[in-house]
Order: sequence, then C-alpha cells, then structure tokens
Amino acid sequence: MADDTASSPKPMKDSHSTSKKRKGFRRILTMVIVILSIFVVYAFAFATTDVSLDELQSERRQEQLFRILRALAHPDLIHYDKEDVVISSPIYVPCNGRTPDAAPPAATGATVVIEPTCAEP
Repeated sequence: MADDTASSPKPMKDSHSTSKKRKGFRRILTMVIVILSIFVVYAFAFATTDVSLDELQSERRQEQLFRILRALAHPDLIHYDKEDVVISSPIYVPCNGRTPDAAPPAATGATVVIEPTCAEP
C-alpha cells in the first residue's frame, strides 16, 4: 500500500487562486505607490508655494476669511439696484444754544432729520 500512495499523482495547485493572490498583491502595491506619489506631489507643492501658517493669524487674513465665509454662507443670488445719495447736515459741537439751519433737500428729494442738532465733546 505504501507503493500505491507513492505512485499516485500529486494534486496540482489551483492556478486560479494563485492568480487571484497575485492580482490582490498587485492592487495593494499599486495603491501604495499611488498614495505615496500623491503625498510626494503634495509635499513638493507645499514647499514650492512657501506656505506661511503665521499669516493665517494676522488680523487682515482673519477679516478676509470671515468675509469669504460670510459670502459662502449667504450667497447674493438676487442683485438689487441701489443708489447712493449724499446728504449733508450741520451739527454744532459744542452746543451754543442755537439750532442750525435745516439742510436743503437733495436733488432726489431725500431728506435726513438729525436729533439732537448739537453735541458736547
């Protein structure tokens, strides 16, 4: 009986499972290479543009950031026409007991009433 087992053909490895293992290994290796390549390009771009994170803390940058975030949060989808009208009115500083003359109305007919007509420094 020992001769029967020795003379029987050995089972061959499944070539299909071996190719699956190779494809899986190739896929993992490809993903690792792609991720490393993206990281290298990102690091090179970061170094080339000379990004200064200290500038983000400046007052001017903070104002710009808030203005941008506000614009993104409330987009101006509808544009309203507006017209600037300049009106001037005298104000006495300090108060001298007199009331200044009323300013003539603007050409558009707009008026402004200022109360009180004087102020103390």
